[in-house]
Amino acid sequence: MPHSDALKERLPAASGGRIDAFIDTFGQGYVAPAVDLGVPAARIDTVIDFAAAAEYGVTPEGNAVGG
Repeated sequence: MPHSDALKERLPAASGGRIDAFIDTFGQGYVAPAVDLGVPAARIDTVIDFAAAAEYGVTPEGNAVGG
């Protein structure tokens, strides 16, 4: 099972079905499942997947901003 499919199964189960925000600290392939789960783009942050940030309009902050 691809990691994105597993993520889409595990997150709703772990959260009781409600996901208010998502922070991607791993990289490629984690923003799309968050979008698919209904997390608003303004509440998704990725510190590494800049292509997904551009594609989905999510926040690409964390690495340089936090330093």
